[in-house]
Amino acid sequence: VNIKMTEQSTFDIEGPKEYTVCSCGHQTQSVKFSITPNIIGEINLTVVPEGIEISYSFSRFLCSPVSISTELPLPDQFVEGSERGQLSVIGDIMGPALSNLDGLIQKPCGCGEQTIYFTGQSAIILKYLDVTGQATPEIKSKAIHSMSSGYQRELTFKHPNGAYSAWGPNGYGSSDGSNWLTAYVVRVFALSDEYIFIDPTEQQIGSVIHKNMQGGLIGGNKPIALTGFILISLLEAGRSPTSQSVEAAIDCLGTQSLTDMSTYALALSAYAYTLYGEDSARRQQLMNEIDNRAIVEDGQKYWSESTGTPYGECRWYCQNPSYDVEMTAYVLLAIVSAGGPNVIADGLPIVRWLTSQRNAYGGWTSTQDTFVGLEALYKYSALVAGDAIDVNVVITPPGVTFHVDSSNKQVLQTSPVDVPNNISISLNGQGCALVQANVWYNIIPPVPKKPFFNIDLNIVPTRKCARQSVDICVSYLRDDGPTNMALVQMKLVTGWEVSEDSIPKLGGPTINNTESDDSPGTMTKIEFEDDMVIFYFDKLSSSESCFEFQLIQEIKVNNVKPGFVTVFDYYNTNKETSIDYTLSCN
Repeated sequence: VNIKMTEQSTFDIEGPKEYTVCSCGHQTQSVKFSITPNIIGEINLTVVPEGIEISYSFSRFLCSPVSISTELPLPDQFVEGSERGQLSVIGDIMGPALSNLDGLIQKPCGCGEQTIYFTGQSAIILKYLDVTGQATPEIKSKAIHSMSSGYQRELTFKHPNGAYSAWGPNGYGSSDGSNWLTAYVVRVFALSDEYIFIDPTEQQIGSVIHKNMQGGLIGGNKPIALTGFILISLLEAGRSPTSQSVEAAIDCLGTQSLTDMSTYALALSAYAYTLYGEDSARRQQLMNEIDNRAIVEDGQKYWSESTGTPYGECRWYCQNPSYDVEMTAYVLLAIVSAGGPNVIADGLPIVRWLTSQRNAYGGWTSTQDTFVGLEALYKYSALVAGDAIDVNVVITPPGVTFHVDSSNKQVLQTSPVDVPNNISISLNGQGCALVQANVWYNIIPPVPKKPFFNIDLNIVPTRKCARQSVDICVSYLRDDGPTNMALVQMKLVTGWEVSEDSIPKLGGPTINNTESDDSPGTMTKIEFEDDMVIFYFDKLSSSESCFEFQLIQEIKVNNVKPGFVTVFDYYNTNKETSIDYTLSCN
């Protein structure tokens, strides 16, 4: 059979225009013609820029009258045409979270901790709306549905002894429950109990067995901070201050030298003592030590374990690690929960810093800092929700005016802005507003001088060029021990997909609780998102973690751009390394 493509003015034929094929009875044959369209039609194609998308936000909680200016820069090597900017103004500190319930964290979310986070996020937002009398039936229905589905999914991570772990009883990495995650689950279930049915037995803490996922629980004060975290969960879940478990935790925290405690442990302990309410002297000692370690800049107040910039090379700017957001939010929780005549004034500089660290979607870096940050802002916002507001926000360029009053203070108002740019912001009238300038752009990641991770990528075509074998080995290059949970993301070349019959098996060598810090990480989960495949590891260390799979070409595309492999620490995304790759055939 001879098959020929007829030339037309609407497209050019690339490659052969004619094929001859043989087909036996009851069989089929197919041929492909490659074309380049010459005119605009009605076929929708998604065209994305090359490289990796990066975003940053300039965010300020401003009170009238005030005028400030800021630069919205771009790095030298951004991909032309990928840049875009957006201005947003809202009269409610919680507003960005209310406007973006599903996207506060722009990272993969698939384990037990990330699942329970979404349940807690919905509970916090609904509690805030109820307290301020702003809950609509639509938002309430959406939040309750999120809590219910999150609760049911979280039960799949439960062990027979009542504890929870990141990957459940049938998962990989550790076969035991996690004391940290179990306490976190109890805390979130207590928040949600007002809105959905929670099995009463879930209010009991499970076995304290193994540290698996830890948020900011790092360093020499790990047992102290963990005790504080579990105590907070017990008290928020309604455990009596005179119960044996609470008294034992208080005895543990009360014997610690304040000057020897990490700032993170101090912040957790201060909030725990505030909830405990029975030892005001010890709480005041904790708050005094915390205040001595505060960092005050430009009307903002926050806390950090870091001195200088210990992250090596950040792109062209650095983000504060999620631990800083966590501990600062815990201090705000301690202040707001204690109350008093100066609570709003004392909390305002902290609120300003927390809002300045938010991403373009209203969250922060990871699940844990976003959960604690939202809880702290919710409790502070509930105190000021009734304040009068009637303010004009003028931003130049582009010369746009946003009016915010009591009728629209929860409405997120937006306007595009060209970037790079220098903008001026002024507020006039009565009240405060949250002003954000969000910038997105793509970059081709440069080769870092001192990378955090080694990525050994080997791609070998099979005899059929439409299938290629991929071998990846990754390891952590710094000497500060293994990472937290780490992700390996592979952005696929256009037209290629992962072959389902080649997906790596989960698990690895570290399936017990006695692994050393330099043992290889364990692959615990694989996710697929559009043009991305994501491999979760419980950690990455100096020992290589290796895996392999195959790619298959689904659509032939000419002049494709490189793909990328990116490795990062989930809790400190400044620890990130990327390399590019191409697919070729000899």
